[in-house]
Amino acid sequence: ARRPILNFAPDQSEPSFIIENNNLGWNIDIANKQLSEQLDMFTKIVKSFRSGKLAEPLSEEILSKYNREAQTKLIEKILLE
Repeated sequence: ARRPILNFAPDQSEPSFIIENNNLGWNIDIANKQLSEQLDMFTKIVKSFRSGKLAEPLSEEILSKYNREAQTKLIEKILLE
């Protein structure tokens, strides 16, 4: 679907890092105990979704770095070193 990602993971995780650095969506830090902050962010995301603001697809150029073929090539390179 190539839509923005809503990630529920610790901020210090690899998925959170990838999403944030490539502007692919939002991270909700499950280790953060500030539930009111997270609820506010989630509410804004849902409102944007309902209003159609999230209908734009993510960049194919950015996503192609993380497809199976690209990841397999990276693993192959690591294993052959």
